[in-house]
Amino acid sequence: MTNTPFHYCPGCGHGIVHRLIGEVIDELGIQDKTIGVPPVGCAVVMYHYFNVDMTDADPFDPTTDDVYIGGSLANGWAQPGSVGAYMLTPTDDNEFIYTITLLLNAGDHMYKYFRIINGEPSWDNGEWSGDPNRELTTDTLALVVDDVWALIDAGIPSVNQPFSYSMYPNPVNSLLNFSGINDVTKIDIFDLTGKLIRTINLEYTKEISINVNDFQSGVYFVKVYNNSGVQATKFIKN
Repeated sequence: MTNTPFHYCPGCGHGIVHRLIGEVIDELGIQDKTIGVPPVGCAVVMYHYFNVDMTDADPFDPTTDDVYIGGSLANGWAQPGSVGAYMLTPTDDNEFIYTITLLLNAGDHMYKYFRIINGEPSWDNGEWSGDPNRELTTDTLALVVDDVWALIDAGIPSVNQPFSYSMYPNPVNSLLNFSGINDVTKIDIFDLTGKLIRTINLEYTKEISINVNDFQSGVYFVKVYNNSGVQATKFIKN
């Protein structure tokens, strides 16, 4: 297990639970058989999407070759091909554009793409031999990275930029108000189980009040969308 800071609210027990689960996974030695599924809420804005264009990769045979991502973001430089969770898959639009979605903590990451031939894990057949590695700094906003195989300067990170709005009061009894939402297109509200409770579609609205009087007491998560991306927050219903 690796010491990694979490980004949960003070007093939240998620980090403790994650550590207990991690210790059990380590003890049972089932790291390569474990799949993590992040919940709606705290982790939902931390998805990061990596795309690599294999069109001009030579040699590359999609009938025998798989594409893996390796690096500090891939289980601490796990050997490429050894953990299936880090295998990219072709996109529907272009069979030579491979993609993968990762859930990353905020921070600095190094990575590189590798060809895995006939399913054999190997450090060979990377984009190039040795250094340098691709480098990426992430925060808690969704990020899309478009790379081209073997071209280290071709990466085009696209960040869903933060935007400002106000949500009040919090905690709330009946009316949850949003203001400064001129360019907001949609608001989703989820309960703690990840169930979508309500969707509000918006168009050219400066402010809105949502009646949550019928909500049960507890914590709810909110996703606010505009053309720049999505931001997540939470509120407490008294």
